[in-house]
Amino acid sequence: MRTSFRTAIVLALITAVPAFAASTVAYTVYLGGDPHVTQYENGLYPVYTGQDPNDGQSPQAGVLNWAVSAAVSGTHSTDPAGGLGDGYVPGGIANAVITLEVRDSQNNLVDLQRIQGTANAPSSMGWYSAINDGDTDGARGLIGADPLQNAAFASVFNIGGGGGGGGRLFDSAANGGPYMDYYHYPSCTGLPAAATNCNGKLIGMGAGYSSFVPTSFLGPNTAGVGLTGSSGACVGLGEKVLFEGQISTIGLAAGTYTLTVSAGTGTNVCPYTDDYCTFGPISTFAVAPNSTSGDSITFVVTTDCEDLSIVSSVSQKTHGTVGDFDVASGGWEGRVPSTSLQGPSKIVTKFNQDIQLLTGTAADVSVSSGTVGSLSAAGDTLTVNLTGIATKATFTIGYPGVAAACDAGKKTAATNCWQVLAGEASGGSPIVVNTSDFVYVRGRIGMAVSASTFRADVNADGQINTSDFVAIRGRIDSLFSMAATCP
Repeated sequence: MRTSFRTAIVLALITAVPAFAASTVAYTVYLGGDPHVTQYENGLYPVYTGQDPNDGQSPQAGVLNWAVSAAVSGTHSTDPAGGLGDGYVPGGIANAVITLEVRDSQNNLVDLQRIQGTANAPSSMGWYSAINDGDTDGARGLIGADPLQNAAFASVFNIGGGGGGGGRLFDSAANGGPYMDYYHYPSCTGLPAAATNCNGKLIGMGAGYSSFVPTSFLGPNTAGVGLTGSSGACVGLGEKVLFEGQISTIGLAAGTYTLTVSAGTGTNVCPYTDDYCTFGPISTFAVAPNSTSGDSITFVVTTDCEDLSIVSSVSQKTHGTVGDFDVASGGWEGRVPSTSLQGPSKIVTKFNQDIQLLTGTAADVSVSSGTVGSLSAAGDTLTVNLTGIATKATFTIGYPGVAAACDAGKKTAATNCWQVLAGEASGGSPIVVNTSDFVYVRGRIGMAVSASTFRADVNADGQINTSDFVAIRGRIDSLFSMAATCP
């Protein structure tokens, strides 16, 4: 079975439609973005990318990446006229606050809660953050565990070229951000511990300036958040994704759902005056916009995700410039391109459907010997690079951290294996290195390496010659043999 998603943008004004040209803060919700978790775990702050409000998306099944942007527009008006910021486009957002919820096709609120356990491998439905997951993965883990939260602030700003140091709402200008130094993560039932009445919602994520002193007046703050143009001396930072997180849909019944963002209490704007962005406000620095608006997007969950199974698995070695040649699982592996690469050096496994890696680390596979150098998933294929495989032994590989792309809970207990005996070229039963291997190679010296002759290229250099005798010599061991098939 395969879980899939379709998304369609549906505008949902959370407050009344604003009067013409009134100041407005509009929140927009997206699906399908990429927070670049692996790079983040290695101490980088890559820009959040890939968000899309349009129909026809196919986010990674079982996991929805959501993101919310904010934009400020319109001329602010006060009652009575002449109040702070009256007649000007605001200088940006001063305080951004949101709440998220999911409803089914009958408009019933879906009771999503904080997923307990490892966020990288969700096994039930709920809110979580792949960035703020509380783990110690990557280089960042050497400093300490990631915070455990329900969402994350997106890395999107590059003020002064410092975006590589953060670029989030709460980061200083030196680290690329506007320095909204007062910020808080959202609550849902289960996190924080005192949050018990969220009713499935993700409540109150936001950030704002605790006070505003612009950098032009040697202050720490930059205005223009959400401002797509300019307002006098206030230069807009543009509409950008400010908040992001994940929803696991594992266990969510098939159907159409709507994810809605609404403006939280406290959404404010910077009331532009002639010197607001150069010298800062004289008194109060934030006012409520004339109106706010939210947004909704729909997605469809189908529960036709099949159980994961292995279609084929091969031990693959590159023979010089000739190309790659494979030994299927269950066979014997005798090629010896170097001491550290005896036995399988690359395992390529094809599954019955697209796959995902639950951690992206060596822990996603289990091996009976050797070291996993790297692994990668592309569609339905997993590639694992190995070193140090033991000879004179059966090599096995399992896939505990490989799951169907459509459902992280769909895994397989199946394993693959090869009989490893360095120098074995001729095969037979039992498998043993002896003079028959010299005879086998000698009869093929000078032949091109091909699907029918690659076994004679024992050292995998792309040629069948006397150097292959050397790869066999010294490994003759008439006292050692093994069965011709894996157990």
